[in-house]
Amino acid sequence: MKNILLFLSCLCALPIAGAQQNASPFAVGSELSSAISGNKSQFVRTFDDRFRDATKGSPFLFDEWVPGTLTLSDLSRTNDSFLFKFDTDHSEVWARKIGGDSVIPYTDYIRQIDLRHPDGRKWVFKKYSLEPAGPIRFYQPVYEGTKFTLVKEERKILVKANFVERGVYTTGLPYDRYEGLVTEYFIQTQKDQPFKKISLKKNALTDLAPARHAEEVEAFCKKEKMHKTLTEQEAAKLLGFLDR
Repeated sequence: MKNILLFLSCLCALPIAGAQQNASPFAVGSELSSAISGNKSQFVRTFDDRFRDATKGSPFLFDEWVPGTLTLSDLSRTNDSFLFKFDTDHSEVWARKIGGDSVIPYTDYIRQIDLRHPDGRKWVFKKYSLEPAGPIRFYQPVYEGTKFTLVKEERKILVKANFVERGVYTTGLPYDRYEGLVTEYFIQTQKDQPFKKISLKKNALTDLAPARHAEEVEAFCKKEKMHKTLTEQEAAKLLGFLDR
């Protein structure tokens, strides 16, 4: 708890939203702002150029720096002095102060990421482990209920170099590159159970209901005019019905 409080007091040059302005001697010249200025910090990894030369493209969900907030371990939130990008490959957020350089905050101190694009798109990321002893990564929650949890992962595809030379003929490319965007969904059907990959098909979700409720579930789908392929909103609504 002591470490969390220290981190929160150090995070922003401006006060964290909801915190007292004079709560800590670190409120001015915070560690994150200091790191953005090029100084070392125990709370962030400084910016590097690992995607600039060795790998073509980028792993970022979107190329623009967008506004947002980080919810920290004690539920305090950063203010509006930072812009963000989300790295889908390494499951981490990059931050920079408006008009400043970039740093990578360690995810241990981050509970939730809320980002918003000027065109109206929004993203929420929370931490999940798809397996009980598996790695903890950021996923986008689609539905969180008493029994079911449905999350989404959007990630760039990393394609390894596949250059082959056959005399005067060559095929492939001589460098690794990020191509396209893959969207996958994972569902947990009982708390503390592993997640399983699932498609947003009506039958894939209705099959989660006990057979004795099949007619009731089908009637609900018909009433809601659900087709074979569901939107995220429809999937959440159907899971809410199954979660009663």
